Amino acid sequence: MESLYLTAGDLRFEVTEGSNGRRLRDILGQLIQVNDLCLLVGTGASFHLGAPKIRSVDSQIVKEMCATAGLKLEERHSQLLDQMIPEGTDLEHFLGQLVACRSYAAAFKLTDVTVGEVECTSDELENLFVAVNVGLAWACDLPNADCDPEFESDPLKAHRDLLGRLVAARRPDAPRLKVFTTNYDTVIERTLDESGVTFIDGFLGSIDRQISLASYNRDVYYAPNADKGTVRRVPDLVHLYKLHGSLTWRSRHSSLGSTTVTQSAGPPAGDEVAVIYPTPTKESDVLGHPYSDFLRLFGAAVSEPECALLVIGYGFADEHINRIIFDGMARNGSLQLFIADPFGVVESYDGDQAPPVVERSDSPVGRLSAVKDSRISVLTGEAAIFPRLAEAFPDVTDLPPAGQDRIEDVLAAALLRQADTSAMDVGQ
Repeated sequence: MESLYLTAGDLRFEVTEGSNGRRLRDILGQLIQVNDLCLLVGTGASFHLGAPKIRSVDSQIVKEMCATAGLKLEERHSQLLDQMIPEGTDLEHFLGQLVACRSYAAAFKLTDVTVGEVECTSDELENLFVAVNVGLAWACDLPNADCDPEFESDPLKAHRDLLGRLVAARRPDAPRLKVFTTNYDTVIERTLDESGVTFIDGFLGSIDRQISLASYNRDVYYAPNADKGTVRRVPDLVHLYKLHGSLTWRSRHSSLGSTTVTQSAGPPAGDEVAVIYPTPTKESDVLGHPYSDFLRLFGAAVSEPECALLVIGYGFADEHINRIIFDGMARNGSLQLFIADPFGVVESYDGDQAPPVVERSDSPVGRLSAVKDSRISVLTGEAAIFPRLAEAFPDVTDLPPAGQDRIEDVLAAALLRQADTSAMDVGQ
């Protein structure tokens, strides 16, 4: 597949190790120096570490997940999976159906439930939900046996390259880098820990960590100098938001009847289940909180002036997240959207014709790449594969001097520089 960079639906050139690769680096360098920088990370950023398939699974894949978690399914549960999960099932959608059925059975005190054409008891439904939840959580404990051999010795390298360069590019007085992720894995947290970067993830406490979104209003400063009495912000700090929960999250019911979310050290053990999307609807406190609160914070972030949203590994399969992004583009005229998707845009590319013919796939990213909006940029092909893209981001020594221009003017200038020589580069 050719590596194409598309902007405003018509500017395109092949990304190589030469001059065009440098152009991509220049554009990324300008974007990561904006006043407000947001990163949205999806499953595609963890595929090289063995992230499981979620959007298109069958019963055998789910059984293997459960086996990896050390669960031994009863024959009845195995039969239910065969009946309920045909090939091509969205696993999150299936979990949502189980959640809805459990809630329905509990509300009407039913002991027998019919799901489609499948009849089962409410206890069987409950046990099946727990098994799939735990199996999925363990499958997201990365890296796993399916990790790309290239990354076995240093699995966090690509994430370390990307996050390290984004953090280093932030001005001392700029708002904190905001990282949003739909992933259940803990790769981002481990990368930041390994790199010595402080991060706020919405939890407070040391041993008993409980969610408290007020923590995002806090900041970290060095102790004042004894002689000068000045206070300086710690430069390397990240705000992390896990939009769909985490394999380390648990729900806990208090004696007063309320529910809170706590944080564990790893995947579920014993009779635990992970708080991952979708959560059981009978736990109404958790259903609205923290998921809805994280989405609200995401919406607020992309509404900030002079903001750039880098979307990496996310295929626009979640409508509730897509709405926030599209509303942000509609309401915030200075919001820049950069999308990296290796396979979601171009089905075929004919570089021999003048101008080259690009056939876009019928996908959300493919349609976005055709929008005539200079604020939308899409990188597709091999250059958009996460480990390679992470290397394309400039480090702090490569960054051009930060100016005072508005971000749309900065990007427009970069695009004009490309357009001057685009004719000789297209299709080469």
